[in-house]
Amino acid sequence: MGVGTPFRPPWWVPNALTLLRLAIAGYFPFAAAGWRLPLVLVAAASDWADGAIARRFKLTSWVGSLMDGIADKAVTLSVLATFAHEGVMAWWHLGLVLSRDVTVGVIAALTALWREWAQFKSMTARWPGKLTTAGVFVLMGVLLVAPAYAPWALWPTIALSVIAGIDYFMQFRRTNRALRRSPRLGPRLGPEDSPDSPRVRP
Repeated sequence: MGVGTPFRPPWWVPNALTLLRLAIAGYFPFAAAGWRLPLVLVAAASDWADGAIARRFKLTSWVGSLMDGIADKAVTLSVLATFAHEGVMAWWHLGLVLSRDVTVGVIAALTALWREWAQFKSMTARWPGKLTTAGVFVLMGVLLVAPAYAPWALWPTIALSVIAGIDYFMQFRRTNRALRRSPRLGPRLGPEDSPDSPRVRP
């Protein structure tokens, strides 16, 4: 690097931070109790650094953002599932906390199946989802530091997650209807409308 040349991290740094969070997600269920809080703090710090570096040095990409989201969900699932396995929270509590993420996953699968991935990419993060993310982080912190107070964080997080899941589904319906009505794209063809379908007559 020459004198006066501004520092620019290698392109792979954000991806490496994402892989670090995936590694933490895989290791967390087997970690000793004393290591759990530091692991979650490292994951949170890497998440912040990942986004800050990618935005600051324009190292962003849609694939990178997708992998970043997958890593975040993996850490969340790993931490909460560990506590559910240990009986600190019920499994059905875990299902409700993750209802927003399950909804997003189903919508992603449907858009991929329908070959309308651009529709999924066009769906934006909204305040219910952001509040749910904050609630999940608070819940994980309480479970790690003061599990006796977990119900005080659990039920607000469940409510936010359910609201966010409904909001995301309604957004999906709106974008899907707009796509169907688009004069440029026309209505989306279903499997039964395929030219190869035996139900179609020439």
